[in-house]
Amino acid sequence: MKELGDSKDLFEEIKKYSILELIMKEYISKVRMVPCFRGTRMMNTSSYGKVNQVYFEAVRNMKKEDVDNYIVALEKNIQAERADVVFGIDPEYLLRCVWFYATDTVYNVELFKKASSYFINLVRNHIDIVIAELYALMHTGGEDMIEDMIKGICECSSFNANDYMLIASALMWMDAIKMEEKILRHMLSNNMPMSAVTQQRLQMINNGGGRSPKSLDVHLNKESFIVDVSSLSWKPDDYVAFFDNMSFKKQKLDYSLAIRDENRELSVNHKMINLDNNTIIDQLTKIIDEEYGDDVQASLKECIAVSGQSKEKLQGILMTVSSQEQLGIFMYVIRIGKKICIKFYTLLMPSNVDIMDQKQTALSLHDKVSPTLIMWESSIRESSLVAIQQLLNVNSLESSNDSSNQFDIDNPEF
Repeated sequence: MKELGDSKDLFEEIKKYSILELIMKEYISKVRMVPCFRGTRMMNTSSYGKVNQVYFEAVRNMKKEDVDNYIVALEKNIQAERADVVFGIDPEYLLRCVWFYATDTVYNVELFKKASSYFINLVRNHIDIVIAELYALMHTGGEDMIEDMIKGICECSSFNANDYMLIASALMWMDAIKMEEKILRHMLSNNMPMSAVTQQRLQMINNGGGRSPKSLDVHLNKESFIVDVSSLSWKPDDYVAFFDNMSFKKQKLDYSLAIRDENRELSVNHKMINLDNNTIIDQLTKIIDEEYGDDVQASLKECIAVSGQSKEKLQGILMTVSSQEQLGIFMYVIRIGKKICIKFYTLLMPSNVDIMDQKQTALSLHDKVSPTLIMWESSIRESSLVAIQQLLNVNSLESSNDSSNQFDIDNPEF
């Protein structure tokens, strides 16, 4: 404080700081009333392992230029000791800036640290700052990158049971299962109160459920026929973990899982025209009507075969059975050189049955322990091959006058 020459100067200086104190008290009161001061904004507190999707999307819709300019301007005002501006900061918006940098494609450590420090100076310690840093580190360097931070969190005495629960929930959202388990075990070993959900989650992780294959996010493609073909490599334990995890999250399977595939080849005359799906389904429908009546349906489908980040569109034919609503057979046909190549996918189809019933059906299909399912699967495949064989026979006869290299119509090569 500067030296004061007379009582008038003293009065003015006291008045200035009194006004400043009132502004500060009013601002602190305002800060402590906003929701972000009282708890997490990013995590869904009513559903373990889930994010507040509305908040997440609002953060990601922020423009980088606006956020950068806001933090730069805030830094200048703080350095210039502009109290009127500093005490007018919106803590809600500042927290969104923190989350913006944490979730940005390229993690800018410097700007994240600045935004975080400004927020902490206003609100003090806050669980979202911890979760945001975990998120940024996790998605930059993987789960091993956050191990030291998790160790420090477990050793910190300022966190309570609710804080640990929120951190564990966030780690599940981030798919950092190993670190989530450490937090939950820390809570258990220190006799902290744990909800039924967190206890169930820890038990599931212990039983291998935490490392389940990831489910597809298909909420933007509900009208598409999506098949997860990565499940072709799954073992029985993978199916158990996958469906247990979906049950825990209260999710449902709204796309198809490929349980197995089978390839067949038919040798043909090289001058034969290509078979198209419309021709095949016309012939196949005749056979289905004769053999199965209304029990089997066939329809043209554009399948989106998904494996990790890879997607491929396949134009083919889907066959389903009225009495076996979870069973589907998808057939994809393509000509390569002098061969007609046929791929069959045996599918677990989405249905309205309980998720645990879907698990049992998936295991029955995978292990071939259900005679009914396996006989339907085999019968439909063979009927499909007969339909294609008949078309090849007709084409072969029609082209025989123009070819000296005859195709044996009675003995097609599989």
